[in-house]
Amino acid sequence: MKTKHLFCIIMYSAVLPVSAEINRRSKFDYYLGQLSYPVYLVHVLVVQTCAFFLTDLDSVQYKIISTAIVLILSSLLLHFYLNPIEKYRRKFAQILK
Repeated sequence: MKTKHLFCIIMYSAVLPVSAEINRRSKFDYYLGQLSYPVYLVHVLVVQTCAFFLTDLDSVQYKIISTAIVLILSSLLLHFYLNPIEKYRRKFAQILK
């Protein structure tokens, strides 16, 4: 293994715990983590629908529009469907204790 590669591995190992601790308190990072599951749920549907309807756009425009739609729909899904279910689930879990 080259010295440069070893140095990079050591630096990455040293910086990772500090970075994780800083990002743990970030509301933006927490929101991105919460958004990951809704993105997973809607991305294929949105990409395929955009591919069907947006045939006259170039690749960059298509990617920007489909990404924006995925993020908007995922955010709506999170706030109006998944978060209320999670609140209900927590309330129900407290009743069962």
